[in-house]
Amino acid sequence: YRKKYNEEPSAFAALGFDAYLVIIDAINRAKSAKPEDIKNALAQTKKFQGATGSITFDENGDAIKDAIVKKIENGKFKLVSIVKP
Repeated sequence: YRKKYNEEPSAFAALGFDAYLVIIDAINRAKSAKPEDIKNALAQTKKFQGATGSITFDENGDAIKDAIVKKIENGKFKLVSIVKP
């Protein structure tokens, strides 16, 4: 992304990329494109390493992942902390 567009990807771009990657991973693990099989594979996702960090889904299908806190300093985002779930 950086090479092609000469800029940093937005947080939303990274989250969208992770969503794409985790679905592809679930399809590959399910060895199927059937929605029910993909849903079951997604439910079993643990510690998937994406662009935004490690992703695990809980029993409700919610993503459990680190939260990144940043601040704007001199017009640029600066990392403040990473909050673990």
